[in-house]
Amino acid sequence: MRPPDPIDMQPPLAAATFTSPDPHVALQEAIATVNRLLVSAADLTNQAKALQDQLPHILDHFNEEATADHVWVRAVAHTPAQIEAQNAGVPHGSHTWRVVFVGREPGLYTTIKEADHIVRGCPRQQIHTKASKREAMVYYRKMWETQMVEKWVELEDK
Repeated sequence: MRPPDPIDMQPPLAAATFTSPDPHVALQEAIATVNRLLVSAADLTNQAKALQDQLPHILDHFNEEATADHVWVRAVAHTPAQIEAQNAGVPHGSHTWRVVFVGREPGLYTTIKEADHIVRGCPRQQIHTKASKREAMVYYRKMWETQMVEKWVELEDK
């Protein structure tokens, strides 16, 4: 997710001027403005959370030396059916799901720490955040069907 373009953002207080001398109409305008502010605040909070989730991965891209001395090869990743079976016992819960589709072990993860460990140092690492287990599974299946799932294995120098 890219950060919002400052040009696209409307100042939320710009509509806070009330044009009607009628107090009932002015009250309705004030309530409408408060509602718009609440929606804007919720949108900004969601964008901030998404950026916060992506921050570790953005920082990893600056550390190119970590992969410079390593040799990585592609391997066969788990199928969507295997991923579903692995996560069958995990409750849906209200937590956020991470879908790793390019990394050491592509799949579904419930914490950013788990997902970050799976992609750290891997070339072209990819994680997407989803709100539910069902949504995460649908996304993994879509990535699998479009051949975007990549498992990377690091070769050891002996």
